[in-house]
Amino acid sequence: MTAHPDADVDLTAMLAVVACPEDQQTLAVAPKALIERLNALIGDRALRDRSGNLVGEPLDAGLVRADGQRLYAVRDGLAVLLIEEGIALDDDDRALLAG
Repeated sequence: MTAHPDADVDLTAMLAVVACPEDQQTLAVAPKALIERLNALIGDRALRDRSGNLVGEPLDAGLVRADGQRLYAVRDGLAVLLIEEGIALDDDDRALLAG
């Protein structure tokens, strides 16, 4: 079983049944370093979702689109797969996907 260390959900099982709501790309579990970076931005009130709203709640985990362009939050064991709540990833974020 592969679960994010801070989540009470088996994210691998979730990946078998979900896809990006925008274009159906596959999703992968975001590395802990990326979640920590995004949560720091949330704490600084510096992270916005696709619709331009500030992301106000920390992420428990995240699911990253195959092209590395977008992340969908996982909170309380549920993936928030709403296009407008997707988080755009920049080059610094994508650098964390490789490591």
